[in-house]
Amino acid sequence: MEKINKLSLPATILLASIILGVSYYVVEVNKQQSIERQQQLELRTKAAQDTAQQDAVNQAIEQAQNDKEVKQKMFDDCMTTAHEIYVSEVTSYCLDAGYTQTEVGNLKCKAPAGEVQHTEDKQTQAQAMCLKLYK
Repeated sequence: MEKINKLSLPATILLASIILGVSYYVVEVNKQQSIERQQQLELRTKAAQDTAQQDAVNQAIEQAQNDKEVKQKMFDDCMTTAHEIYVSEVTSYCLDAGYTQTEVGNLKCKAPAGEVQHTEDKQTQAQAMCLKLYK
């Protein structure tokens, strides 16, 4: 019996050490898994934020491009209108001078230099206004 008592203390210490060791190991494994899950969550969150940020940048770039295209179209329309007004005024002068529409279309009408200069000045002013507004 004494032999059993002498062995029971070391056996109990050994068993307790094994139980404590296994428990410590399980706690450390769970802690490591928790840290890994947290890191994965942070990575997913960062990736989602990066994606949202990139989407916002892409949308801003697209909007800027659309605005630029609209502004260019408005500028082109303005310049075209300025030229059409010039042509219309010269045509009107020629028709008032007695030329037919066909003669005006064939450029047979030559407006006086003063009238041409006045009309060209108006066109230049209109084009300058287009530049100020849309460029």
